[in-house]
Amino acid sequence: MPGQQTSYALTVAVLCASLLVSFGLWKYAQDHAEQKLQAEFDFHAEEIISHIQQRMVAHEQVLHGVRALFRGSDNITQDDFRTYVDSLRLEELYPGIQGLGHNVLVPHAQKEQHIAEIRAQGFTDYNIHPAGDREQYTPVIFLEPFTGRNRRAFGYDTFHEPVRRKAMVASRDSDQATMTGKLTLVQESGENMQAGFLLFLPLYNNGMPHETLAERRSNAYGWVAAVFRMDDLMAGLGHPQSEDLDLVIYDGETTTKEARMFDSGDSIPTAAAPLLSTTQTIVNNGRTWTTVIESTPGFEAQFDRNLPLITGIAGIAFSVLLTLLAHAFVRARDNARKHAESEERWRYALEGAGDGVWDWDVQADHVTYSRQWGEMLGYTEQEIGTSFSECWKHTHPDDIEVVKTELQAHLDGRTPAFVNEHRMRQKDGYWVWVLDRGMVIQRAKDGTPLRMIGTHTDITERKLAEHELQGQRDFNNALLEAAGNVITVLDTDGRFVYFNPAAEKLTGFRRDEVLGQPVWDWDIPGEQQPGVKRVFENLKA
Repeated sequence: MPGQQTSYALTVAVLCASLLVSFGLWKYAQDHAEQKLQAEFDFHAEEIISHIQQRMVAHEQVLHGVRALFRGSDNITQDDFRTYVDSLRLEELYPGIQGLGHNVLVPHAQKEQHIAEIRAQGFTDYNIHPAGDREQYTPVIFLEPFTGRNRRAFGYDTFHEPVRRKAMVASRDSDQATMTGKLTLVQESGENMQAGFLLFLPLYNNGMPHETLAERRSNAYGWVAAVFRMDDLMAGLGHPQSEDLDLVIYDGETTTKEARMFDSGDSIPTAAAPLLSTTQTIVNNGRTWTTVIESTPGFEAQFDRNLPLITGIAGIAFSVLLTLLAHAFVRARDNARKHAESEERWRYALEGAGDGVWDWDVQADHVTYSRQWGEMLGYTEQEIGTSFSECWKHTHPDDIEVVKTELQAHLDGRTPAFVNEHRMRQKDGYWVWVLDRGMVIQRAKDGTPLRMIGTHTDITERKLAEHELQGQRDFNNALLEAAGNVITVLDTDGRFVYFNPAAEKLTGFRRDEVLGQPVWDWDIPGEQQPGVKRVFENLKA
């Protein structure tokens, strides 16, 4: 009888201690799971923003290529324009571009003559629309692909509509690509409606100056434009795991329903508020977008936040039978606390402020490097050369062949753009990571590249963050496997789901023998098994 009382007292003592320890373990594990979820969310949110910016840069470079086509000749025909746009393979390489177009400036006095000229080209029903007398018109006379919904925009006077007009005037006056606000495109037919916008780049009379505002206004004769539908533009954006985040894009700096341009979660309603959310602004070609990125239940489910609770409950049940396991859980709690504190000191690196720009005359091998390009490496403008070999002088020997191969692939026309991440040496000998992006904007008729422009972005902090994140993941896995303490995990059915090497060494059982087996089949006297089973039945009740 005294022995039974002692055993009972010891069991109660271990159970009470296990309750306290298990609560501590649960709390620390919960904090760790939330930190890990936040880190993954931040990484993929930054990835989405970066991909949006990269995609818009690539699309702007496409528009520069179209302008180069018009600069190369004073007599571009419909067939010339169609052939050029077909060569770009828009649908395959530049998702989201509904079409590329050309607007011409037509004074009121020349309206009838203009209409007659276009009809003489075979478009007998051509007219400028909407109808009405205006001081000047900017009808769409080229638009490719000239099929389906794009035909509705043929002859459309974009200057009459305030949102489009504002962007066209700003583009003309600044000689920069300028984006409109949110629009309903003329191409929309009422089915599968999407918000849209246009990107304009001005055309000036060849050979005429356009350095000053007055010269630009006097010598502008039209625009080239890219037409975008937001849902198509955002399709396939980011890493597959990023698809479990809800992305909403608003035009401007307000997050109203009227300003909303895109919502990846429109078809996935949920009553629960997201656990994680971030709001950021992006400035594209003179237009501000506000992005709201939220976690979805699918994203949150990838990280089992109930596991700490299960671990604590399983620890209580197992402590009734093995007091030594209580000590193991105390050690595990200390390790979890140290790991959580280490995780709190870890942060994602952000991209450095400012990009370096380079402009390459390929045939002459003459490169103009911006001041920021040199400062990124610690050099003044006077210390930077004017050939492309300047890049190779600073590129890491282990990276240079890959960079050259990918650059040559783009020069040969085998890739839509040149994008590479590599290391470059600063003046003081320090190596930095750069994101190098560029595109050939002018080619000869035989495809020979003539001019290429690009940017350098310092991504050293991001690279360091990626390396540190991978190290933390490897550390977590190694910690569990290398722990000298017994660590096991049971599910709510009382079956082993994890059995570390220390447990194998202590019990003499192999992991593959134990996993999936109920705990009462291993070293539990038969008379105690019903009581253990009832514990787990009560847990599931």
